[in-house]
Amino acid sequence: MNRYVKTIPIEAEQFEESVGMINKYDLTSLYNGQWSIDTLEGGMVFNTGDWIATGINGEHWAIADDVFQKTYMKLPVIPEAVSNVLIYAKSKKRNLYWVFTQTPNNLARLKVIAPSERREISGFFRKSGSDEIFARAWLDGYQVTE
Repeated sequence: MNRYVKTIPIEAEQFEESVGMINKYDLTSLYNGQWSIDTLEGGMVFNTGDWIATGINGEHWAIADDVFQKTYMKLPVIPEAVSNVLIYAKSKKRNLYWVFTQTPNNLARLKVIAPSERREISGFFRKSGSDEIFARAWLDGYQVTE
């Protein structure tokens, strides 16, 4: 048997019975904390505390909290300057090995990097664990810090 991993990031939020979420997803209250959401396959019953996911085509479905916790993880969050390094490397057909064999200072001096971003890039890549965060961002996608 082959094993597979989901490869497309989704958006999800935990449902806590807020009026905003009820209206946003056009939910129907059933009983004892149970709700119904319209999905591509029809109505789906879920509980308060479960997650509502949104797919790439705007479709919604519910995921039980325990299943969600075992199945999904948040995308890594990286600074915009580090995102620029990732975008540059991929656009030049570089690989992760290339990124990781550069010194933080070399990455900060790439022609596409603004001088104001250099300290942030250098600082990011000098931190412990930054290589794992960058690799996950490279492979899985990422969010940019605001």
